This record gives sequence, C-alpha cells and structure tokens, in this order.
Amino acid sequence: MRKVGVILLLLALGLILVLFFSIKDDKVEKVAYEKAAGALYELFWREGEENAAKLRMKFQDDFHVSDVNMDELKQLSAEYYFASSKLWYSMQNELASSPDASSDEQAKISMKFKENSEALTQNYIDSVSKILDDREELIDWMSKYFSVDSTTQNPPNQ
Repeated sequence: MRKVGVILLLLALGLILVLFFSIKDDKVEKVAYEKAAGALYELFWREGEENAAKLRMKFQDDFHVSDVNMDELKQLSAEYYFASSKLWYSMQNELASSPDASSDEQAKISMKFKENSEALTQNYIDSVSKILDDREELIDWMSKYFSVDSTTQNPPNQ
C-alpha cells in the first residue's frame, strides 16, 4: 500500500512538472516573475559570501534603495519563501493523505497549488515593485544577474 502511495505521489509530481513546463508564451511574464522572486530570495538571504554581499550593494545602488527599504525587501523575501514552502508542503500533504484519489482529483490539487503559487508570486513582486517603483527594471536586473545556470557565487563582471 505504501508503494502505491509513493507511486501516486511521483505521478502527481510529474504532473506538476508538466504543468509548470507547459506554460505558453502569454505566461512568459509569470515565469520571469517566478525567476525574479527566487533570485530576490537568493540575493537577500545568501550570507557569508563576498560576491553575494557585493551584489546586494550593487542592487541597492542600482535601485537607489535605502537601508530601511533593503531590510523591508529582505523581510518580504523571507515571507515569500516561507509562504511558498507552506503551499508546497500543504499540497504534498494533501496528495499524500489521499493516495486513492483519482487522477482528476490529483490534477485539481495540483492546479490549486499552481494558482495559489502564481498569486503568491504576483503579490510578492507587486510588493517589491512598490518599494522599487519599477517592476520591469527589477525583472530585467534579476534576469541579468541570475540566469538559470548561475548563482550569486559567479555574478557577471560589470
């Protein structure tokens, strides 16, 4: 019975991956928001690394952000991270608690997670954008400094 539950969980995770990677061109902006949100978390919470500290200073200079606003942005990124984690684990628990659920029920759970996750990311980027006053510049800046294959350990030389 436990093996069946694990198999169903893996199938559900596969469905989630398919949902996330089947985003059409009209949703490219949401993907950019998700990447920017993750990059912001990395920017504010990666501690003890010289490159990360330099990148935070560059971010602060480029966006003319006060120390108070930097603290507020750091707090927002922490809240986003924990809310995002809570959503993920909630979905996992819901899927695990109903191992006999039909694939339609599992898809509904996954879709609910996706919708809630997108709303959370949108709210986070909106909150950050209010502080920075320029959403597009934020997304451009983040995509420039945090590509899919890089981390703050190796930011581009500027």
